[in-house]
Amino acid sequence: TEIYTLSLHDALPISHIMSEEESNETRALAKKDEGNKAFNRRDWDTALACYSEAIALDPENHVYYSNRSAAYAALRDYAKAAQDGELCVRCDPDWNKGYFRQATALQSLKRYQDALKVVNTGLARKTVSDDKNLVALRDTLVPLAERQRQAAMSTMANNLRLKEEGNAFFKQKNYDAAIACDLSDHGIWYALALAYAAKELLIFG
Repeated sequence: TEIYTLSLHDALPISHIMSEEESNETRALAKKDEGNKAFNRRDWDTALACYSEAIALDPENHVYYSNRSAAYAALRDYAKAAQDGELCVRCDPDWNKGYFRQATALQSLKRYQDALKVVNTGLARKTVSDDKNLVALRDTLVPLAERQRQAAMSTMANNLRLKEEGNAFFKQKNYDAAIACDLSDHGIWYALALAYAAKELLIFG
C-alpha cells in the first residue's frame, strides 16, 4: 500500500497560497521603501538590514539586490557590493543598474580588468547597449585596465626571469643563490622548496 503525505501547501487552497505570496511581495516592497528612506538619511546599517529583509521575503527581485549593493558600497564593503551586483544581474540580465553596481564595486577594489568585463557584458545586451552611465564607466576603465594588464605582464616577465636564474643556480648546486631568487609567483615555490631541501642535505647529509 502506498502512503501519500501532504505538505502544508497541498492542504491549503490555491487562493490562500497566492495571497501568501502576494503578502510576501507587499511586505518586501514595504521593507525596500523603508530601506530607501534610511539610505537617503545616510543610515547605511538600517538600509542594509531593510534590504536584506526584503530579499528574504522576495529573493527573485533584482531591485533589492541593487539597493543592497549600494548600501554595502556606502559602507565601503565593496566585495559584498560586487556580489550583490552580480546577483542583481542574474535576476535580470537586461537591467542596466546591476552591471553598474557590480562594475563600480570592482573598480573600488581596483579590479579594473574584471570591472571592464562586466561593463562590456552589459553593453553587449540590446536593452543596455546605450546606457550612458555604463558607457562613461567603460571610458574610465579602459586605460586603468590596460595599465593593470601591462603591470601584470611585467611582473610575470620578471618572475620568469628570476625562475630561469634560480634554475641555473640550482643546476650549479649554488643553492644559496637559487634561494635568493625569491619570487611572488606561487607556481615556482616547489622549485624553491627543492633548493632548500638540497641545501639541508648538504648540511646534514
